[in-house]
Amino acid sequence: MRKLIAFDEDTFDKLKQLGRDRMATFQELADEAFADLLKKHGIPHRSPGRVAQERQARRRTGQAGRASEVRKGQITMTDRDPFAEGERAARDNIPAEANPYSDGSDEHALWAAGHEKGAGAMEARESEGS
Repeated sequence: MRKLIAFDEDTFDKLKQLGRDRMATFQELADEAFADLLKKHGIPHRSPGRVAQERQARRRTGQAGRASEVRKGQITMTDRDPFAEGERAARDNIPAEANPYSDGSDEHALWAAGHEKGAGAMEARESEGS
């Protein structure tokens, strides 16, 4: 199940950096954090050890932390952070219409928001240079 969670910009930036430092996806960080919270309150859940095992298995098969690939004007998602992928797509001049997620899904909205943020940042830099 997917749900949308909002973070302030500073927290989100620090979480992205932590993920890069640990070679973990944002989802892996969230799994670990929520597992710790549930454990703290005595609620049964998947253990953090199981989360770590799953992460290691994905790394061995090459499925974790890989960047997006561009093929013939389309973007293929390989890491599972739609917002960051949308930002990256904007930086790579991939049009918003290339959003790879199903219209109406949370991922589609996150990708679009990331693309809009990335495009806005690029426009701001361009206007400063002119």
